[in-house]
Amino acid sequence: MKWGVSSFSVSTFYDSNNVPDVFKWGWGCGGRFIGEMSILKVTASCLVGLNEENKVVEGEGKAELSAACIHRGIHTARPDAKCVMHTHMPYATAIACLMDPTVLMIHQTSARFYGNVAYDLAYSGLADAIDEGERLGKKLGKNLVLSMANHGILVAAANVSLAFDTTYYLERTCMTQVLAMSTGHEPRILSDEIARKSYQQTYHPANEEHAIQYYADAHFYALIRKLEKEEPDFKD
Repeated sequence: MKWGVSSFSVSTFYDSNNVPDVFKWGWGCGGRFIGEMSILKVTASCLVGLNEENKVVEGEGKAELSAACIHRGIHTARPDAKCVMHTHMPYATAIACLMDPTVLMIHQTSARFYGNVAYDLAYSGLADAIDEGERLGKKLGKNLVLSMANHGILVAAANVSLAFDTTYYLERTCMTQVLAMSTGHEPRILSDEIARKSYQQTYHPANEEHAIQYYADAHFYALIRKLEKEEPDFKD
């Protein structure tokens, strides 16, 4: 998907087959040391399971300290978020590096994030304690997205497909914003009324068959089916 630095994008999710305080971890080259392989080569066996002390209890490898601290803190602050994705994808990260990192409501897709992005402007270096993750969890609040100044973005969702779909469309939203800003012309901002209406239509449609989870599942599992045909060993 070309979302950023190939060895440093991180995803965590709770494994429903295990006790609640064990979550599965994949970062860049899975649970393995940086440099062993690209994220493009990650398979199911690369994942490691961490307990509440961030100790590896399933699989082989280790958890990178900074990312482990962030993700553990987020999962602690947001127990409803069964999947957390953190990336340094280019367009969303570029917006996060601005003095004003606001995701502007300039497009239909932008409105999907209306009132659903939190901002952390206090980057202070690599996270090396669980406290930093808990601080970020508080910043995230009930939102789906946390924009992390001078760092990247984080998405917390109820399941993997929704987390993936949200991350994908956040990057598309930020790409549109960067392209619009690059023209040097003032962007046309949606009114609060229209942005809110579009958001409600996305997350709370009259017909539940059109709910966001339906489309997120369709998006995610279409890619899974593509992988099954092209690279079936991803399940190994």
